[in-house]
Amino acid sequence: MYRVLLDTTYILPAFGIYVDVAPKNEIKVILEKCIEKGATLNISEISLFEAYVKTIAVAKKKKLPDLFKKAANGVLTVINDTTLNKIGYCELEILETASNILKNHDDPFDAIIFATAIVRDMLLATEDSDAKKFVPNDKILSWRDLKNMF
Repeated sequence: MYRVLLDTTYILPAFGIYVDVAPKNEIKVILEKCIEKGATLNISEISLFEAYVKTIAVAKKKKLPDLFKKAANGVLTVINDTTLNKIGYCELEILETASNILKNHDDPFDAIIFATAIVRDMLLATEDSDAKKFVPNDKILSWRDLKNMF
């Protein structure tokens, strides 16, 4: 059985933000296939906050008032999604690992997500090329990799 930690990118559609990695509904379909084939899907709870902040930033920048509501609803949608295991980040080993990553990386959200994958020994599904600097290459999956695996 595969244990996969999803980067924030893959939950953004739940917040009304569509990403370039896949057509609008493909992410949901592929993630459902992963689960059907026995994968356990996980997200760091920091991804909820990151997705919320990104959604609010887009709403402000593009002057999209409806997106403010989608930001809050997105958090609740992901929290209530029983197919995604949520992993807290306020654990000493995760925070220490993230602190070490932050010595050479500027994004604290990334650092916590990378650290969670490392500490929990999970595959990390991400489009972030910086992940390879911190997470072993054999533990990193791109969207294409994830689709082909399942």
